[in-house]
Amino acid sequence: MRRKSLSNFKLSLRPAKAIECIVNTAQSRNILMPPHILVIDDQISLPRFIEMELQSAGYRVSLSCYDRFRLPDCQIFKPDLILLNWELRCTSSLSIYRQLRSVDRQVPIVIITTEDVNHHHLASERAPAVYLTKPFSISDLLAVIKLQLKVESVAIRHH
Repeated sequence: MRRKSLSNFKLSLRPAKAIECIVNTAQSRNILMPPHILVIDDQISLPRFIEMELQSAGYRVSLSCYDRFRLPDCQIFKPDLILLNWELRCTSSLSIYRQLRSVDRQVPIVIITTEDVNHHHLASERAPAVYLTKPFSISDLLAVIKLQLKVESVAIRHH
């Protein structure tokens, strides 16, 4: 039986479908992949900067500009952690948060905000989020991500 390599995927596949195929192949072969971070924002400059820094720290990163974000993308990309801008201009971040939780209640969500968030918005949620207030350093962001991924890893092992 001939084994398929990751390079055998057809380029004609939609990008999201191609990513799904690659991830599924890697998982079926028990290839360890670095944690995947999904950044949801309606801006460009900060997410691009975060993407570069996280990639240089060894993470896989996907950017989703909210106006093009579709909830099924979360099921395809299967992020290990989500960074969500709380001040989206075109929609309610609370609504986005709840949609994300409807897909996966376990994935850690780090909310990035410019002000102290009134935590009562999420107090009733079963899967609380972690907040990171701007301005923040990359070392602060990396520390929060590492901590959340470690907490997630412990939670998965106990289930």
